[in-house]
Amino acid sequence: MPSKPAVNLPTSQRQQRTPGKLPHVNARSTACRNPRETPSPRPLTFTDLKIADSGIGVRTKMGELIDFLSSRNVDLVALSETKLAENRDLRLSGYSVVRKDGRNSQGEVVIAIRNTIPFQRIALPEPSSLEAVAIRLANSTVVHMVVSLYNSPRKRLTVNQLDTLFGHARKVLIAGDFNARHYSWNCYPNNANGTVLHNYQRCSNIASRNAHAFPGQWSIAEHA
Repeated sequence: MPSKPAVNLPTSQRQQRTPGKLPHVNARSTACRNPRETPSPRPLTFTDLKIADSGIGVRTKMGELIDFLSSRNVDLVALSETKLAENRDLRLSGYSVVRKDGRNSQGEVVIAIRNTIPFQRIALPEPSSLEAVAIRLANSTVVHMVVSLYNSPRKRLTVNQLDTLFGHARKVLIAGDFNARHYSWNCYPNNANGTVLHNYQRCSNIASRNAHAFPGQWSIAEHA
């Protein structure tokens, strides 16, 4: 009887299976070659965050500050005139704290931002009569910068200082105390700093909001 022609079987078919056991599977062959990438977080803007500012001395009002952050669900708070000594830590649960110690305990400024929000500290030019600390939101396509600021009532505000602050980014939000009074903000009487700031606002693309009920407290300015 003529013999049947030999057939070359693929190696995988020549392997004999052991009863009760699954065949060997190459993990590399079943792996997804094009895994779905984790989408990048949506870029942050000021409107995505609940931002607050205060000129209270937190040294004696820490409880009030903690209650305020919790009850209002604040994402970022800018503090000025904290009256903290240089050797005293400021710790807020759930927040990253960036601070600049002033030339005196009255002028210290702080930014506290929720620790789930990526940010970078921005170095501002020194020396300056302004006490200021700044950060930028790390996850933003257009640079968004937040500044916490204090200007002593004995120090004259200048256009160069404002140009420096607003020149760091396309979007700038400044919170704090310029010690600037002007009738257009319902702060009487006008003073020299108020005139400088008011004229700068008229000539630049910025908006202002005076949230405090007492004069001399410039609250928030945003570079549009």
